[in-house]
Amino acid sequence: MKNKLPKLNQAFFIGALISVVGFTTACNTVDDVYSNDQKPLEKTIVHEDEKKSSNQSNKKTVSYDASNIQLQVDVHDGYIFDAEEPRRFILEYQKNADYYARIEVLDANENIEKVKEQVLEYLSHTGEVRDISMNEAIPLYQNTKFSLHASNQETAQNVIVKEIDGVLLKITIHYLNQEESEVITQHMVEMLQTLKVTQ
Repeated sequence: MKNKLPKLNQAFFIGALISVVGFTTACNTVDDVYSNDQKPLEKTIVHEDEKKSSNQSNKKTVSYDASNIQLQVDVHDGYIFDAEEPRRFILEYQKNADYYARIEVLDANENIEKVKEQVLEYLSHTGEVRDISMNEAIPLYQNTKFSLHASNQETAQNVIVKEIDGVLLKITIHYLNQEESEVITQHMVEMLQTLKVTQ
């Protein structure tokens, strides 16, 4: 009985060694590793990522002629909305021209980071620039590329860049830094939330 145990242990050890060697050989290459049941799953994941990336690329490549874009808003009494020049429109309070919103149609492939740098430089002449993208309770500020604000003792400005109807727009809201501005700017924001693209 004592002589059989070492032989049994030895046989078990040799069998285990053969199994390890066999498994190592089977997993010697990347192709062999992916030959198990996990390969289709990993391929599917990669495929979905590529599909998402492709869809995002397609969205970015949607093109339009910015010079031919026309905009429309529901205008309240006491305000006017007009085209200043191709690609630029203005919504203005008739009683005081210091209250206005200028809307610029950007190119479909516009570099957003570059536009943001230009806006930061522009707003810095008004005052300290703050990010107001947290104002998502207001529809106009939802799904923006960026939303920035600057003010001083006299005036204030908000600049928003967002897509409306697939067209990239830069909206600059200019108003006086006064208590009575609240009602006027609220009306302007309500009108800007009705912006539609007509071509």
